Amino acid sequence: MTRNVLTMVFLTVSLVASAAGQDKSGAANQGRKASPQGVLLAQEPPGLVPELFAPGIVSTGLHEHSSVVVTSDGHDMFFTVADGAQHVILHIPRGKNGWLKPRVASFSGRFTDDRPFLGPGGKRLYFTSKRPRSKGGAPEQDYGIWYTDRSDAGWSKPEFDPVLTAMDIATPGFAGNGNLYFCANKKGGRGREDLYVARWVNGAYAEPESLGDAINTEVMEAYLFIAADESYIIFSSFGRPEGNGLFISFRSDEGDWAKARFLGPVINQSDDERFAWVSQDGKYLFFNRQWEKHGAHAMSTLTLEDLHKRSAMPQNGRGDVYWVDAKILEQFRR
Repeated sequence: MTRNVLTMVFLTVSLVASAAGQDKSGAANQGRKASPQGVLLAQEPPGLVPELFAPGIVSTGLHEHSSVVVTSDGHDMFFTVADGAQHVILHIPRGKNGWLKPRVASFSGRFTDDRPFLGPGGKRLYFTSKRPRSKGGAPEQDYGIWYTDRSDAGWSKPEFDPVLTAMDIATPGFAGNGNLYFCANKKGGRGREDLYVARWVNGAYAEPESLGDAINTEVMEAYLFIAADESYIIFSSFGRPEGNGLFISFRSDEGDWAKARFLGPVINQSDDERFAWVSQDGKYLFFNRQWEKHGAHAMSTLTLEDLHKRSAMPQNGRGDVYWVDAKILEQFRR
């Protein structure tokens, strides 16, 4: 894939991280003017039916194991690829003439690193990792939370975050005010994993609060995305009678969460949709889906070459990144 092709596919302007400060308009405010850093790709923008995002560049024959996240200045895109047991963070930087080729992030590739997410303001990049926590130490059995900052010299050497790691949380996300949303299996919770918020108060995290029965159930809730203004939350749940996949809950002006609603069969096609992420201007929802388009039987007898070709293409049963017009979310608002 040449630089010219990448520049053509990622046209002129960038995706912008939601954590940079989505306004109170919510998921898909149509009254706003287009952001000067809005999402414009040479790939036709999607409508109300999800489409593969950047096929051959982001969505490939590899197992994409996250959605994409983009720093608030629009200069860097990150996502995870799983290679067996090891997960690696990939990086697409933006150069003077457009987006460059995907490459293994400068801080990843040796140890298992997963699920990049952005700090408040969308500049610091957090991720989970099993890398050693001390010099010369052995890789960890459990994930810890690490972060890296970008300077003129590039992305910094990752730093271990003992505070977030000690909270024993999973799939976290920050609101614009620093409040930390996450899933955890806590004593007294409703299910195997529930969603919580730890509010950022006077420079420290307050005691975590459950998001309540409107969101949490007896089954698993995880893989969340929280709007920067906390007006809505999207998450995955598995085992509910409505189905498996992505759900959404909107928060009222009084601070109450509405009963979470299943995002329906148009988005939830594979029973394994997760890792939602929404662009700052609220126009596009991104998520990960594992789907195999070929089915159990071929139209004609397959050759070994056919199998190799299938394994190198997206929609081969491994994870891919999809995007859809976020107006689809408005039908679930109450």
